[in-house]
Amino acid sequence: MGVDGSRSALEAVSWAVREAGLRRTGLRVVHVMPSWPLEAGEGTPHAEVGRWMREGAESTLEDALGRIREAGGDVEVTSELLPGGDPRRALIEAAADAGLLVVGSHGLGGFEGMLLGSVALGVAGHAPCPVAVVRRAPVQPR
Repeated sequence: MGVDGSRSALEAVSWAVREAGLRRTGLRVVHVMPSWPLEAGEGTPHAEVGRWMREGAESTLEDALGRIREAGGDVEVTSELLPGGDPRRALIEAAADAGLLVVGSHGLGGFEGMLLGSVALGVAGHAPCPVAVVRRAPVQPR
């Protein structure tokens, strides 16, 4: 399950935790970020920016874990920050031993009117497992 902090990703988290419960499997939640902030220690150039980026990424994972707690269920959950320049490639690699890869239909990149976002489209045709692209739930029931 890949998350980026978008509303669509949080909807996908809720869907993924229910699906993991039905499948009686664990759930791995990942967020992809550039590798240099993960490697930038104190005293290195741009250490402050790296720390700020790591904190933002950790906050994204915490938001996802909060959504999982709200959904309840008896699912073992792990979370991880993954280094990678391209989130599509990192998610495809992370799904090597997964039974299902779950992403939201639109990330933080905008263009809400498009059918799929670039990450969803990029992993859907290349992941080594089935991919679930979860759309945001309607604001009002129809």
